[in-house]
Amino acid sequence: MTDDIAMHQADLQNGILSHIDEAIEFHRAALLYPPGHLDRSIPLVYLAIILGYRFKQQGIPSDLDEATKLLCTAPLLFPVDHPHRSMSLDNLANNLRDRFQQWGVPCDFDGAFSITGLYYSLARLITLTDHRPPITLPSASETDSAVGCCI
Repeated sequence: MTDDIAMHQADLQNGILSHIDEAIEFHRAALLYPPGHLDRSIPLVYLAIILGYRFKQQGIPSDLDEATKLLCTAPLLFPVDHPHRSMSLDNLANNLRDRFQQWGVPCDFDGAFSITGLYYSLARLITLTDHRPPITLPSASETDSAVGCCI
């Protein structure tokens, strides 16, 4: 599966439209794993990223909405200190910002602002060394409330 993901990422960088559609279908198929299965979380994040990319290329509103909904659930699939959790939050904040810029829904702006704060808290945790004071992590309920309006 890792080689397939690398191939699809290279195609995305080259902007090959048929390969973008293939990558979307590839990652959709991986979502057939049951919720909670270890092999489900990464394809979910990649699917959301690819849908967001296709939205930027083609402007299909449903791609941005689907990507945002997927990213609303993604942070909850990873432990609080996992790098993919903060990456998912960052991507979600970017999608909410894009939706706000497209349609002007205040909730999207508020969500992007809240999630950006969570992202920086988590990113700081991941880069901390033992010589720095500990920080308080956002709880799962704080993450849930920050992403709640976009679902």
